[in-house]
Parts: sequence; C-alpha cells; structure tokens
Amino acid sequence: MYRNIFSIIIGLLTSIVEMIFFIIKVKNFFIRNEFKSTKNIELIFNENPIKFLFITILFFIISIFSGSMITYFLVKKAKKAYGILTKNILIIISIFFVMLYPFPIWFKIMSLPIFIILNSIILV
Repeated sequence: MYRNIFSIIIGLLTSIVEMIFFIIKVKNFFIRNEFKSTKNIELIFNENPIKFLFITILFFIISIFSGSMITYFLVKKAKKAYGILTKNILIIISIFFVMLYPFPIWFKIMSLPIFIILNSIILV
C-alpha cells in the first residue's frame, strides 16, 4: 500500500517538475530568440501565440504521459489503475495551470477539449 502511494507521489512530482521546467525553458527560448529586448510574456502572446501555446500543450501532454508511465512502472499491483489515476490527477492539475496562467481566453477555451480528448485517448 505504501509503495503504491509513494509511486503516485513520485509520478505526480516528476510530472509537475517537468511542466514547470518546460514552461520556463519554452518561455526563455521565445524571449531569447524572438523578442531579444523585452521579457514581457504578454508580448509573446500577442506577437507569436500559436507556436508558443501549442508547444506548451505538447509539453503538457509529454509530462502527463511520462508521469503516468513512471507511476505505472513503480506500482506492484493494479498498474493500469494507478497509472490512469495519476493521469487524471495530472490532467486536472494541467487544466488548473492553464486557467490560472495568463494565457489568452481563446487558448483556455481551446485547451479544455484537448485535455478532455487526451483523457480518453491516453491509456497507460
């Protein structure tokens, strides 16, 4: 029982650290390469929203998948159930992150169906 709880916590923490790392790296990449003089995140959203936002969604999907796979490999019994539980928790965390981060409204509305479809497609 403790191993299962520990593996869920490890999968969640790994995925959350990946999400934060990817957001920082992608933001720094766009600031460094395309907007050299300013570090204003709203300028990125206004000038180049499509590349930044879809790369962000791609990295969210990668981190959700890797976190659920880490849980899947660490759990001893009921691997698929704990992997799906971790995936659902990470999708809820990702939705909250998208809603609380200063993304444009159109991206927030568009990302909800992507995460819902992701929830039904990715089976560990």
